[in-house]
Amino acid sequence: MSKLLRGNFACLRKSKLFWFGVLAMAVYGALMINTQYNEYKIYGFGTSLDKVFFGYTAVIGVITAVFSSIFLGNEYHDGTIRNKIIMGHSRINIYVSNLILNIVAALFCCFVFLLLVIVAGIPLIGGMETENSIVLKMLLGTVFLVVSYCSIFTMVSMIFDNKAAAAVIALLLIMGLLILATYLDAGLNAPKYVKEYTINNGVQEMQEVLNPKYLSGEKRKMYEIFYDFLPTGQSIQYMTMSVLHLWMLPLYSFIITVVTTTTGIFLFRKKNIK
Repeated sequence: MSKLLRGNFACLRKSKLFWFGVLAMAVYGALMINTQYNEYKIYGFGTSLDKVFFGYTAVIGVITAVFSSIFLGNEYHDGTIRNKIIMGHSRINIYVSNLILNIVAALFCCFVFLLLVIVAGIPLIGGMETENSIVLKMLLGTVFLVVSYCSIFTMVSMIFDNKAAAAVIALLLIMGLLILATYLDAGLNAPKYVKEYTINNGVQEMQEVLNPKYLSGEKRKMYEIFYDFLPTGQSIQYMTMSVLHLWMLPLYSFIITVVTTTTGIFLFRKKNIK
């Protein structure tokens, strides 16, 4: 395993794709800081580091999907995985080493984002307003979230040996998860009452009526569970710092990691590698 990891990290340091991902994350963080600073300067809106601190959760899924599918796809294309098997490395060790590589690469991108927003953000838009204990719990939760993203896309990349196919499937999957999470978020945030305007005797009257799109009862509970379970749903909650179930989200991420990793290893062991 140690030889596999050393080889993986040697390739990672030389990977232009990896460094492009790091740069993209840094640029994204700079843009978020700049947007908040401009709103403060132009419109006088109150701002703080809270509004950008967890911004990396919004894009890390996409970055992981692209990096994993292309980087591991190159290993298939170049025959690296086949050569590792011929040299006597077990398929489990190969799979786990690639998963660890993806996790380290993704966490490094997140670290670069956080370092930039802290160094540049505090002087420009101020520090955090949320309690430190809450921030630390959320940081821990985002680590579990990043690991779950990596486990999902490692599974996809190790199952499909065609680089183009793996990249398309990974991108379609993350886009689908983002759309589903957005749909659930809109449903859960629908107001209970809406304003309805009527005209009586030429006079316009307004009254509040129950919103037919408002979710309640068992349907709302189901939406909340799926919203918390989806990695993209968690991303939205962390990004907006609207997490209600701080300890449930890491548990869901852990379940996703275990299920996808177990499934991926099982299918990779059965795969016929030419």
